[in-house]
Amino acid sequence: MLPLGRCGLLASIGSSKHGKGACKQCLFYLRPGGCMRGESCEFCHIQHSGGGHRRPCKAKRQRFKKIIEQHLMSLERGAEALGLQETYSALASRDCGGSGV
Repeated sequence: MLPLGRCGLLASIGSSKHGKGACKQCLFYLRPGGCMRGESCEFCHIQHSGGGHRRPCKAKRQRFKKIIEQHLMSLERGAEALGLQETYSALASRDCGGSGV
């Protein structure tokens, strides 16, 4: 028997692993249109806790990267104007553990 999802409706086939924590949440189930596969969906139709953090799309990541680069260039120009170029260069060359896009 399939577990019940929201509103007491039958959940999907993929929801059977929910109690063990071995399921993957369906990305379409909680959207306004819902999941078109319904009970036959291989992904979980039970709401997961935590909500999860989705990665921004590539275009948004590139846009943010460009903005950060512009700000860094502005800071570098400001440091040059104040005669702090050596201090700024030393700080900018540190590896802050960031990863690329």
